[in-house]
Amino acid sequence: ENQKLIYRVAMIAVGICFLGTRLWKLDSLPMGLHIDEAGMAYDAWCLANFGVDRWMKAWPVYLDNFGAGQSSLYAFLCAGLFKVFGFSVWLVRLPIFVFSALTLVFGCKLAKRIFQDDPVMIFFTAVLVTFAPYMIMQSRYGLDCDLMLGASTVFLYFFVSAIEDGQAGGTR
Repeated sequence: ENQKLIYRVAMIAVGICFLGTRLWKLDSLPMGLHIDEAGMAYDAWCLANFGVDRWMKAWPVYLDNFGAGQSSLYAFLCAGLFKVFGFSVWLVRLPIFVFSALTLVFGCKLAKRIFQDDPVMIFFTAVLVTFAPYMIMQSRYGLDCDLMLGASTVFLYFFVSAIEDGQAGGTR
């Protein structure tokens, strides 16, 4: 019982550190906007206000960002936020925080399934996702490609769960 309390307190401490490393000065660290982040934000603002991107394409599947392309999911997420709350850099980076939180939650759930409830491995997963420099930085830039980590973690959790529960389809 005492070990469970220590584990819970440690996980809560990691959760608080996660929120701190992700939300503290989210609108100003890193300083400025990455060029792709700025282009996506402008497209999102145009979509929120006019229903077209900066090139006058209505609800594009793929954005034309400075001559190259990028997926439009992040812009659509930001457009919804801009429509409700108006434009801010904090809102530009909010979707990546949410996807980063998905990485933490579903990463720990995945570790729980894979390592059969081993609290050390679940805690190690939480610490790794919270404190690894790449994980911190990828959750502080509003870039479309960084949504893939959270989405992939959610997918892997449900994929492993379906296989282990015998619901992955096919015949046995």
